[in-house]
Amino acid sequence: MYRVFDMAIHTLSFGRLGNERRASSRLQKWSMSGAHVGALREGPLEFRQLRYVVAVAEESNFARAAAREKVAPSTLGEQIAALEREIGGLLFNRTTRRVSLTETGQALLVEARACLLAFDRAQQVARSVVLRQKGALRLGVPITGNPQQLEDALQSCSQRYPALRVEAHRGSSARHVQALLAGRLDAAVVFGAPEQTSGLSYQRLAVVELQLVCPAGSPLAGQDQVSLGRLDGLSLIALDPALSPALGPTLISEACGSPTAEVETAESLEALLMTVAAGGAVALLPEAVTSTVTWRGVCYRSLEAGALSVDLGISWAARALPTVVACLLDEANWLLARPSSD
Repeated sequence: MYRVFDMAIHTLSFGRLGNERRASSRLQKWSMSGAHVGALREGPLEFRQLRYVVAVAEESNFARAAAREKVAPSTLGEQIAALEREIGGLLFNRTTRRVSLTETGQALLVEARACLLAFDRAQQVARSVVLRQKGALRLGVPITGNPQQLEDALQSCSQRYPALRVEAHRGSSARHVQALLAGRLDAAVVFGAPEQTSGLSYQRLAVVELQLVCPAGSPLAGQDQVSLGRLDGLSLIALDPALSPALGPTLISEACGSPTAEVETAESLEALLMTVAAGGAVALLPEAVTSTVTWRGVCYRSLEAGALSVDLGISWAARALPTVVACLLDEANWLLARPSSD
């Protein structure tokens, strides 16, 4: 990727993007002359290795750095070790208690950050041109509404790329799948990993906790936290699977330990909340929904810590990743990777 970045810079220096051959020739001569700091020798420095160095330096911990970069700790460690072999010196002092930069590592860290910032800026400028031409992100939104994590990502995206407009299309998962395959949507927000559908790609962004939805007059409403065992024997309701498979009847019946339990289905979020408010049943919904939707006669209660959760992700058509979707994924991944301010 580092070579790709250098190639782009040299290609641009010839005044047009189509002259890759001349740029490649110039880059080869430049590399052979020693003007470049060895990054393009056989076994070149890779761009992801620079990210890993920065992550380890900032986290002072290989495991936390690997989690931040969404790779296995062994993979990150191997890449750092490969980079150290390439450079010919250690970048980090490693003990059982701490990880710290060596003098070589400190020098590389300064340049790595500058390189990452330069690449990010180049990518942002190029994407801004594309977004001015494209203009809009056609985004499928669940009937439950957009989770706060995605709202934050969309706001950040709009600030970073002012030319980008977001067209939100609220609807069922089934309708969004059809729209993605037909090219009427660029991406769709989904709860739970979607079923294997030919022609669709998916990336998980976060794990969202589920909460109990119960009548305000229910004994459960008086508890701060509710165990799943307390739902045994109660009437259950869930969204119709066509609306959101991950939040359908299977979720709540298996959560209660009764896979064969009868679960009423609702054809809309409003219908589900109306049934709960009338005292007819209890339900489970993502915290992303319960934190933004209020309903008279309905209470939301936390489940016991870690009791139940559902994945939150984005789907798009499996052809080349659209620039507008790549922008949203980058912002979402960056926001979700940041340390909590709590």
